[in-house]
Amino acid sequence: MGLFEKQMESYGSYHSHPTNKLLHILGTPFIFFSILGASSHLTLNLAGSVLGAHWIIAGGLSLWYVYFNLLYGGLAALWILGLAAMVPWLWELSDSIRWIVIIGMQVGGWAILFAGHGIEGKKPALFDNLTHIFNAAPFVTAELIDLVKSKRT
Repeated sequence: MGLFEKQMESYGSYHSHPTNKLLHILGTPFIFFSILGASSHLTLNLAGSVLGAHWIIAGGLSLWYVYFNLLYGGLAALWILGLAAMVPWLWELSDSIRWIVIIGMQVGGWAILFAGHGIEGKKPALFDNLTHIFNAAPFVTAELIDLVKSKRT
């Protein structure tokens, strides 16, 4: 059994209730988007071009996800890069509204995840294994694919 399968088995033991899985599918992108939005305030000047830290984070995570698991990690990388591409929308907002959106999505995303664990009756997996936080996107992608497959049958 490979690393992804071991991690997925561990993660799955905390996420068996369908509502908890659905809430993770909804809440996890909020958390990622808010992190990318907050990090976009940091920039790196490269040969006259400005690169937002959100692209460095999204790119690094995407590379890890593809290495972690080609299918689920690759699909997770696509939606993480898609979220990074949506970050400029935040910069169309005033500074105060932008931060309200970023903080609201962070708090709201975690509230959704914790509500799911309340329904599940189990503590979050990351309380026992912090590495799950770095693998959340492929895990949630796998849950989404399983959900779509179950609806087709």
